[in-house]
Amino acid sequence: MPSQHRMTDSAGNVIVLGAELGRGGEGTVHEVASDRRLVAKVYIRAVDSEKAAKLRVMTQLGTPRISSFAAWPSATLHEGVSGATIGLLMPKVENHAEIHRLYNPRQRLAEYPSVDWTGLVRVAHNVSAAFEAVHADGHVIGDVNQGNVVVSREGLVRLIDCDSFQVKGSDKLYLCEVGVGHFTPPELQGRSFDVIVRTQQHDSFGLALLIFHLLFLGRHPYMGLYPGKDMELEEAIREHRFAFGDEAGKWRLSPPPHSLRLADASRGIARLFESAFSPESARTGHGRPTASEWVTALKSLEAETRACNAVKGHKFHQSLTLCPWCAIEAQGGPMFFLGAVLAATGGRFDVDAIWREILALREPDITIPLEGTTGLPAAGRPIARWVRIKAAGARVTGPLGFLCGVASVFAQSQPLFFAALVLLVLCIALRSINELPAERRRRDSILQAAESALASAESQLESRLKSAQERFRKQRELAEQERARYSALASERMRLLAALRSERELNQKRRHLERYYISRARLQGIGANLVAALQSFGIETAADVTRTKVMAVPGIGGVKANTLVHWHLGCLASFVFDPNQQIDATDAQRIEAQIARRRDELETVLRATPHELRRLSAQCEHARRGALPELARLRAAAQAARSDLQCA
Repeated sequence: MPSQHRMTDSAGNVIVLGAELGRGGEGTVHEVASDRRLVAKVYIRAVDSEKAAKLRVMTQLGTPRISSFAAWPSATLHEGVSGATIGLLMPKVENHAEIHRLYNPRQRLAEYPSVDWTGLVRVAHNVSAAFEAVHADGHVIGDVNQGNVVVSREGLVRLIDCDSFQVKGSDKLYLCEVGVGHFTPPELQGRSFDVIVRTQQHDSFGLALLIFHLLFLGRHPYMGLYPGKDMELEEAIREHRFAFGDEAGKWRLSPPPHSLRLADASRGIARLFESAFSPESARTGHGRPTASEWVTALKSLEAETRACNAVKGHKFHQSLTLCPWCAIEAQGGPMFFLGAVLAATGGRFDVDAIWREILALREPDITIPLEGTTGLPAAGRPIARWVRIKAAGARVTGPLGFLCGVASVFAQSQPLFFAALVLLVLCIALRSINELPAERRRRDSILQAAESALASAESQLESRLKSAQERFRKQRELAEQERARYSALASERMRLLAALRSERELNQKRRHLERYYISRARLQGIGANLVAALQSFGIETAADVTRTKVMAVPGIGGVKANTLVHWHLGCLASFVFDPNQQIDATDAQRIEAQIARRRDELETVLRATPHELRRLSAQCEHARRGALPELARLRAAAQAARSDLQCA
């Protein structure tokens, strides 16, 4: 940079540089004294003719649409009029932070504390919209990484470092000559960037990675648990080892601990990730979801998220029956949305009023209804066949007597005929005598079956009613227990805060170590790829470093583990305990979040209890009333059978 802080832009205007705002590998960024809306990027090394031509073309290709999403160069900077190109002017991007500070849980808690999962989905949508704008103008970002996308506290997204984009002038294509290994698609791994013509499909790989980082809280899609194999991140990308995908099982590969499952993001989003990271897409050069497809899918996903019933700060896709964040915490995982949980806490809740409402509800009536029982015996039916036989006997008595008289005349001459006639009369009489006991037995059997059916129906109904009553009592007992726990929350909070005070030195030491981020440490042998791998396993700061935890991360051997442990000890060496220091605000917030979560859970149960008790009472009454027609039918059948038997 020239000694004087004055230079000329491509329109011939004198530009006076202000304070330095930042410094990177390529150059420094300064305020522009004459226009606070702009910043100047001044290159450290001389700009060659190719780069100068590219910057000049980019200033001509800017459009309002792309400028709304990207810090697009507006003019080149020169050493005097018509001097060599030494930099560029671009819009100033204020109050934005690099996107990794949003998706890494600990940094998000510090800088974006109230952002929940729905907020992360919204940012992913905005990132996709920014890529869509660049692609719509025919450009390729090329060097997609976590440092050239920045996010405001409102979730607005801007793309920076646009001078590295691949752009096409009227007669020439200007390449993107840089890249970051853990954002590079499999088909470009190991190749020299300065000769590669990038495509929008290559960008689509990087876009899918950024979206994955956002939705899965900093996890890298290719970083997982590899039994018996120590695999570098770039090698995993090159071999298409998508740790969260359907094909992970064939490599005995699984996601890092305390990770969201792929399907938890919704089936539609899972399919898009499978396409983005599939070997087929890498081989053919198409098939990865475009920025426009992500815009549509993520807009739908945001609309389809819902709040957890137990913890209001937890958001997830509406297709899930259980909250995945509650499940992760129950398995010993971190509170990923501590700030969002605290922000969602509140609202008036009168536990005494709820309890009075619960006590006012009476237990279900479990008496067996007597409707359908008249108390009067039904008229019995005569034994119809016996009546017919007696009537038939009365009708044949005269003729039979006459026949017997006639037969007696012939008896002396025809004794065999007379004997046969007498035998016939005896058979008819004996058969009639035997009909009555058989009919009684039949009617008794019918009565027993009717009474058995009635008893069975009443027993089943009684069992259902008692079960409903028991559930009613258990629900009320549970509510009583939850009410006692709710009343004890205040004392539990005081106990936890007291424990914090008694462990001040330990907590100060942890907070001291949490200030040292591995990504900023510039440790020998610990490059961006390993930093991404460590973050996927929840290792972000010196506070997270132990030899055991570090050695569990693929790609970290003994030497690199020693480097991290020694760095951890070096950070610890500067710690000084301050006995006068108050409880750290974040530690106190963590306790407040725990109490808030428990309060939400208890309030949810207590609020639902009156409705549930009424439901059980209604269920019981419905069962009683619903059984009336069948009970009436069975009782009528039993009464009729009893009367029939009495008439036999």
